[in-house]
Amino acid sequence: MNFLAHLLLSGNQPDWVVGGFLGDFVKGPLKGEYPIGIESGIQLHRKIDRFTDQHSCIKQCRQFFSPDMRRYAGIITDISFDHFLAKHWHLYDDRELADFNMQALGILNTCPTPLPTNAQAFIERMTSHNILMRYSNADAIPPILKRTAQRLSRPTPLLNSGAQFFQHYEALEDQFFQFFPALQKFSKQTREELEQHFRAQ
Repeated sequence: MNFLAHLLLSGNQPDWVVGGFLGDFVKGPLKGEYPIGIESGIQLHRKIDRFTDQHSCIKQCRQFFSPDMRRYAGIITDISFDHFLAKHWHLYDDRELADFNMQALGILNTCPTPLPTNAQAFIERMTSHNILMRYSNADAIPPILKRTAQRLSRPTPLLNSGAQFFQHYEALEDQFFQFFPALQKFSKQTREELEQHFRAQ
């Protein structure tokens, strides 16, 4: 999943929200470099990614794309699903998306724990370009995919993946509707398990 989904699925505790965001920036074993709540959020992020990669809906989504694009199908699906989450936000959270956006950015921008340089730079970009709110606009997705491709180390077909996003729009949306409630349930259960684990220590 992409940034909007991870921030929502992290729950309401600020450290967990920071950890849910940091999952794309912190790699390798967790060694107590961050507060326990942040590391719990990172662990949750990683478990969500594994659950997502193994789910039948995500495997089905990969088949929508042309053979040259399938290596990047996971990236396209992640970003597409953030779009569908933003588009249908009222089905998955009681807050307005604009309110959630302000809360999440407020937590990230005021985090007292030093964050990796690339993570801090992306928080600044999310804030200045209002990225989480832009996900609700389908026309914003191809440029987001293009910028993602430009961050990779070599040229890829992902640069031109916007056309396939629109080509398979309805099929991707259908898979999102099937998948996201299961992901919400998994995330809630996993947060509870992680919290119980750390309370027992």
